[in-house]
Amino acid sequence: MDRVRSWILEDSEVKPSDYDFKGEHLLDIRRAYQSACLLYGASPADWFSDIKFLKFSENDLANCSDTAPDQTIGWKKVLEPYKLSEGTSNNVEIIYGEGSMKNQMMATGILEEFAETVKQFNWPEPIIIHFDHCDRGASWSREKRRIMLCDDYVSRFIRQGEAIQSN
Repeated sequence: MDRVRSWILEDSEVKPSDYDFKGEHLLDIRRAYQSACLLYGASPADWFSDIKFLKFSENDLANCSDTAPDQTIGWKKVLEPYKLSEGTSNNVEIIYGEGSMKNQMMATGILEEFAETVKQFNWPEPIIIHFDHCDRGASWSREKRRIMLCDDYVSRFIRQGEAIQSN
């Protein structure tokens, strides 16, 4: 739900004339509503109070409850052949580069938690999860087999969280 709120905030900072309809991602506002719908539809009792601020209609909520289980089952079917049947893979490495946020990021343990999820799958080549001082957001490099997370991206989420809390 934090990312849902983040996408809504990001959308409010963009003029409609500046929307990028050619990019690979949906508009932030659409991503927010679709993600909230998936969460609610997968577990209505757990998420109903969290999504109230989105003002979904009863029909929207019914549609979320109808489609989310199919989406969840679909993803499980797609991922199942790649999931390790026992244990975890050893071919996932975390790299912390230098930068002012290195120690804070290491203290959260969030990349280690993410790595444990990634390790559940049979990757044909090693995967690197790299956190460093940079300003390119977050990205996947197929050539380098690297998930890059820049400290500016994390800083952006911290600022957004502060802005959301102050509202």
